Amino acid sequence: MTNRRPLLALLLVIPAAVVGTLYAPPVARSFPTYPPYLPNRAYATGSDNMQKPCITCHNNPDGGQGCQPSSSWPCLNPFGMAFQSGGHFWTPTLAGLDSDGDGFTNGQELQDPTGGWIVGQPSPGNASYVTRPGFSAFSPGQSDGDFDHYCFFGHDTNNDGDCLDAGENTTDRDCNDAVGTINTAAPELCTNVVDDNCDGLDTFSDPACAMFVDHDRDGFCPVGQDTNADRDCTDWLEARPVPGKLFLVGDPKQSIYRFRRADVALYESVKQRLLAAG
Repeated sequence: MTNRRPLLALLLVIPAAVVGTLYAPPVARSFPTYPPYLPNRAYATGSDNMQKPCITCHNNPDGGQGCQPSSSWPCLNPFGMAFQSGGHFWTPTLAGLDSDGDGFTNGQELQDPTGGWIVGQPSPGNASYVTRPGFSAFSPGQSDGDFDHYCFFGHDTNNDGDCLDAGENTTDRDCNDAVGTINTAAPELCTNVVDDNCDGLDTFSDPACAMFVDHDRDGFCPVGQDTNADRDCTDWLEARPVPGKLFLVGDPKQSIYRFRRADVALYESVKQRLLAAG
């Protein structure tokens, strides 16, 4: 009898282990390698209080690991479904879709409206302005932060502070929604190194400023001389006036009284430069 008890206990334990293995709940899965295949990612705080990109494709911040019992794994949102059905490739076709039906394309939401980005290139646009392409409550037309009538994407034509109304989702955009002089309708200023007109080109690269840039770093621009080695000839003392294109109006007799901060020495300096230039 003493030898049968251990054997009986063993027979009772083994089936329990087998049953536990057969009916163990499925291990949660996710695809952490897919976010790099997108031009930008949206982020949300997961259950571990960490910022995660899972919300870009999933319906919850934890991705496949956050699937609820009522959801079918891997709990994709509408954009995630479209991304999956396309073989997890970012293409112009996927960029042109409006997966969440908010009136803005997936490409606008991920800062690559044409879908031209390819894996390995730097992320396009402004990563701070990425919105969730699988959630209609989030869109790049929700706010005009600098009140210049331009949103991340769109033109606020009725001055209500957003670009969500009919006809307002245009090709216009604001690449710096904190500065009211920067948007696609703004002129490119060659006196700074900022991309004023949001064409992705700064002063040194924009064709609008080509005449004032020292491209070969020899100290000379097509128009002017770079005297302070900042690669441009936009400082007023560096400009070389074209003969017959500029004239100076001033009265040195009035300047001696410093009227409206007039500077007679500065007047004489500019006059001599113009005379020397013909």
